[in-house]
Amino acid sequence: MISSVGAKTSLVAAVSESQKQIKSEQVRSVEKDNDRVAQIAAAIKNGTYKLNLQSTSEKMALNLLNS
Repeated sequence: MISSVGAKTSLVAAVSESQKQIKSEQVRSVEKDNDRVAQIAAAIKNGTYKLNLQSTSEKMALNLLNS
């Protein structure tokens, strides 16, 4: 039989592990975003960045209609 103290300790450990996993996922997400920003900045700098005007205008129109 597990005592209530042992159960609380296990719960705290599980929550701590979940928090570590969430933090790790957040760090990976930020790193991925930073990589994408760097790629876009390089493309703009060397003149190879292309806009998809159709997609951009559609998203802008939807955004205005949903506001």
